[in-house]
Amino acid sequence: MSFLTMIQEAAGSLNQPVPSAVFGVATGDAPLWRNLAQREGRDLASRHNWQALIASASPITLAAKQQAALASDYDRMPLSGDLWNLTLQQRYIGPVDHMIYEDLVIRGSAVLPGAWLIQNGNIYITPAPTAGQSLFYYYISNQWCQSSGGTPQAQWAADTDTGKLSENLMGLGVTWRWLKAKGMDYAEEMASYEREVERATSRDRNFGVMTSGSAPRDWAPGPTWSGTITP
Repeated sequence: MSFLTMIQEAAGSLNQPVPSAVFGVATGDAPLWRNLAQREGRDLASRHNWQALIASASPITLAAKQQAALASDYDRMPLSGDLWNLTLQQRYIGPVDHMIYEDLVIRGSAVLPGAWLIQNGNIYITPAPTAGQSLFYYYISNQWCQSSGGTPQAQWAADTDTGKLSENLMGLGVTWRWLKAKGMDYAEEMASYEREVERATSRDRNFGVMTSGSAPRDWAPGPTWSGTITP
């Protein structure tokens, strides 16, 4: 389903004139449809850590506490966001808050391999890593739609664009938003939309699987004792 098809279905469900085009049209409800669709896309993307928006980055470390900027489409970290040093096969402690980070910097505490936080669009690591090591992290992208050619986008830009999130769900969101914008009763349509969002997020969630083998979090084991315990 394209952006235009989504809007056409929403208009039809409201018994409104079905547009033949929305982008490039300055008359009628076209500007309103565009505005509502942009707002719906942004809001829906922010409501859940959708699998379709999970991305990853692998920057190379600098010999400094301030590392390279976050990915250009970075929106937020997942709830369980981690930063890994793939070269050392270890996970950094964090993200820590600013007070803890500054305390570690001032005290020069030996936290291995280090602690990290995000500030002003950059990753900071203390102690500063060796240059040339590979970092890795997952993040949630802000690009919730894409061009007809598959180029990710942070907003609708053409009638032929498609959603990385469900266009059907976004169409329901646009429908109740149109009613609200027109000063009409939208309670039933909004309630139906919210139920569909809850179903979608439930289906989209991942659940951890317990295994008997080593997991990535086991890459950086704690201290061990080489002695023997006898009964």
